[in-house]
Amino acid sequence: MRKYKFRSLIYLVLIFLILLVVGCAANIPGQNNEAAEGNLQIDTTENDDNTYSEFEIIREKAEEFLKQNKPISISAQELYEKVILGNDPGYYLVDIRGGSHYAAAHIAGSVNIPYADTWKQLKIELLPKDKKIVLICYSGHTSSQTAAFWGMLGLDVVALENGLAGWSTYESIIGSTSLACETLDYPLVTENNKEIIENSLPTITEGITDETSLLLKVSEEYIKDNYAPVILASEVKERIVDTAEVNNYFLVDIRANQHYHNGHISGSINIPFQQLVQMENLKKLPSDKKLILIGYDGHDASQAVRLLVQLGYSATALKDGIRVWNGNEEITGIQGISCENVKNLPTEQLNYQPKTDSAPATCSG
Repeated sequence: MRKYKFRSLIYLVLIFLILLVVGCAANIPGQNNEAAEGNLQIDTTENDDNTYSEFEIIREKAEEFLKQNKPISISAQELYEKVILGNDPGYYLVDIRGGSHYAAAHIAGSVNIPYADTWKQLKIELLPKDKKIVLICYSGHTSSQTAAFWGMLGLDVVALENGLAGWSTYESIIGSTSLACETLDYPLVTENNKEIIENSLPTITEGITDETSLLLKVSEEYIKDNYAPVILASEVKERIVDTAEVNNYFLVDIRANQHYHNGHISGSINIPFQQLVQMENLKKLPSDKKLILIGYDGHDASQAVRLLVQLGYSATALKDGIRVWNGNEEITGIQGISCENVKNLPTEQLNYQPKTDSAPATCSG
């Protein structure tokens, strides 16, 4: 009996020693649980500093937006028939011109959020998520820019084709110049001797990791800097293509590859719109020059501008696109610009002046 008690005592001592050893090992630095926590902390730090930069957050949102491949604009006639005549409740009209121009003349049923306020979160949060938002500006360019920005935030947005200049020929109604009625017939070339080198990417250091907050911040900075959203075809030809000032600019044609090879502006390279923010294509763009984006009608290039400036590039769009530069549709891929289809559709006016009148970025936007 005493022999069994002695054995039991030995077993208890052994069990106690085993538990003591296991417990000590659990508290050794760099081992077991503490080691797992340490690995997680290291991975998180590397992710924040290197792998998932603010640039990449915005680039991925831009790529996601482009993959949706949604219509960029809606014609004045279609909008008039669906919304004004048809009272389609699925549309929500936002006029982003200056308040005084909105008061003087606007499309019935539209609300006013001046372009200078389009980055503000409180304004954006009030927009309907279940309707197609139609943005209205002077010529279609700033509305296309804003459509890209709001589209990246998850809204369903299109721009009114040619802005209010596609709705009316009267400059008193538009608040700016009317739509051009003919092309300039500037020359296009088929050869491409532009050397493409790999460039470093811009750096974004806002200290923000939330994608919505980051997009709002970079858009606020761009709009407040009041960069011109467009450049005239005549200015591109006289100041850039025909002179040595080309060294300060970098021309990017975002049309389809076939149309680019049919004929393009001298000195431009080709990156099709849907491929614009792919990493290998972004490395083709210098961050120390002004990028001039050349699209079909200016709407596409304006969307491209917003995507690039949010990534830290300096960019502007060729106003009205290649259709104003040259009218040969077989070469350019789009009919030459014309004012024949502008029908002077009805507008309304306010009987009071808005308290605030945030000025537009430019009269040609």
